Amino acid sequence: MASEPAIIFAERTEGVYPINVDAVLLGAFLFDLKAPRTRRHAVDLGCGSGVIGLQLLAACRFDRVTFVDVHSASISSAMASVEASAFSHRADFVATDARAYADTQKGIANLVAINPPYFEPHTVTLSPSADKNRAISGSLPLFLRAARQLLGRAGRVVLAYPAARFDALLVESVRVGLVPKVARFVHGRAGEPARLALVAFAAGGLGGLRVLEPLVEWEASGGDAKLRPAMTGEYQAILARWRRWIGVPPNENRSIA
Repeated sequence: MASEPAIIFAERTEGVYPINVDAVLLGAFLFDLKAPRTRRHAVDLGCGSGVIGLQLLAACRFDRVTFVDVHSASISSAMASVEASAFSHRADFVATDARAYADTQKGIANLVAINPPYFEPHTVTLSPSADKNRAISGSLPLFLRAARQLLGRAGRVVLAYPAARFDALLVESVRVGLVPKVARFVHGRAGEPARLALVAFAAGGLGGLRVLEPLVEWEASGGDAKLRPAMTGEYQAILARWRRWIGVPPNENRSIA
């Protein structure tokens, strides 16, 4: 039996967007997807702190992962965590924007993972923090075009995106030649609209979309608004598995731990 993966996060770098639960859910989606069968080379496009790429190395066991981000501090942070996790021999790091990287590396990847900015710059009130703006706002078409260029034959592009903008995601993905093949929607509570879409795309023609059962994060509150609702069994299992995978240096605070 294979040993449990071990991910060690280095000390948080100032200006690098922290780990959030959506990145963990995307990692779980990738882990459960078990695709593609040949796990030679994955690209974590717009890697930020590197949390997705680390899961691809440790839990999904890709032979090689390239971490790409235009933000040099994010690359430094990802590199430190990869080194602490003893995966440096299976990782590459590129400090450039997605489009520039894709222009020179066409067809290299079996899988491209993206946790892209959730908002186009003109649709959101920007923060005084340039680093936060970079993380939450950006061009979805740019990331999708770059991912399509990087994708090799029979590969997948996998990403997390707000469910409320699922229509825009589908329009832009089809425009660049990517079609959805597997989708799962995440709901904060049963009966509420989905908040997040986890989607795997492939190059090719339309058809064959498989929609998985929704993931619900929290049980109903039981009518007492003062009591925090309990996690559902599946959501709790995902976070428990995540905690088994990681080790955090002393005195390090994380939003998911």
